[in-house]
Amino acid sequence: RCAVRESHGPRTALIALALAAATPVLAFYGTLVNYENPALLCVALAAGFHVRWLRDGRTADLGQFAFACCAGSCVTYAGAFFVPFFVLATLSAGYIARGVAQALVGGAATLAPLAAHAFWTSHVAKEIGQTLPTPGQRARELLNPLLDGSLSIATWGIRQVERLGTWIGWPLVALALAG
Repeated sequence: RCAVRESHGPRTALIALALAAATPVLAFYGTLVNYENPALLCVALAAGFHVRWLRDGRTADLGQFAFACCAGSCVTYAGAFFVPFFVLATLSAGYIARGVAQALVGGAATLAPLAAHAFWTSHVAKEIGQTLPTPGQRARELLNPLLDGSLSIATWGIRQVERLGTWIGWPLVALALAG
């Protein structure tokens, strides 16, 4: 809502919030106490600061964008996936220097908590005689169904599209595709 309010005004933001509240996936999962809810709050704040950064180019907005990204990464790594899209939006708006600054600052702010967590957990694991899998081993474990051939990329893609329809609803998927 923050980004919509900054870019399109309070009435449009309220309509967007009502639409989001009515989507099946948010209605179903929105009441769960889990880490996604505070992380999405951080992403929403980052989106608002991103819009202000695009509009005004103030360093304070970039700093607040970085703080929101950092706070989101303190909760979960999922927020890190939004930073590249914010940067692409900045670059596609023709702000090359701002996009580079946003990539550097947002990337560092997002990765810093994750790096600190990785360092701390590996240190603690060594103290108790455990070894943690490397990032490569973790990635192979997550991608194993695609890599070992048990799930084709086409099947994976079809399942994602089916879930979009189930979780979000086909009318909203059509609206999102229409832009």
